Amino acid sequence: MGTTKRRSSWGTIGTIAGLICLGLFAFFKPKITFLDRDRGNRPDFEFRNVRVTQYLMDQPEFDIQADLGTVDRETNRVDLIRMTGRFYTQGGESMGVQSPTASLSVAGSQIHVLNASMSLFVGEVPAVLTAADLEWNGANGHILCRGGITMQTAKYTIRGDQFEGNIPVRKFKVDRKARAEIVL
Repeated sequence: MGTTKRRSSWGTIGTIAGLICLGLFAFFKPKITFLDRDRGNRPDFEFRNVRVTQYLMDQPEFDIQADLGTVDRETNRVDLIRMTGRFYTQGGESMGVQSPTASLSVAGSQIHVLNASMSLFVGEVPAVLTAADLEWNGANGHILCRGGITMQTAKYTIRGDQFEGNIPVRKFKVDRKARAEIVL
């Protein structure tokens, strides 16, 4: 008597193996978690050769240029690399400002700059004022500087922790650990 062998196709074997794996996956499925991609401290926008000018009527309030500008919407912060510019008063006087790395925030006529160096006139005498923190109010020309203030002219150097004055600078006040070095 002859024997008959039953042959199964590979398709049937694959289907059965797939069903077994699917059944095991239903009982022992791995937990899938989705991670938010880390921003990596990157800004939202980056601009090259930036120029920002704000006008009040037909008079400029400030004019700022920078090699690079970045905007971070989350912190509402603008960082400027190699910034230079001018702040103007309503009377037409101005003050030059520069900063290697400035953080800038503008709210109306108020400007806040970190690591600033300013070129201005004290009366008729040119001076350079450096500060860690500068606040400029364009509406009234008021300057408030804090942190490591140095005002230098050809005749004197004044150091302190806070500077306060208006443009044009005819009167000013240097507070907190103030000292002056006068060249005779």
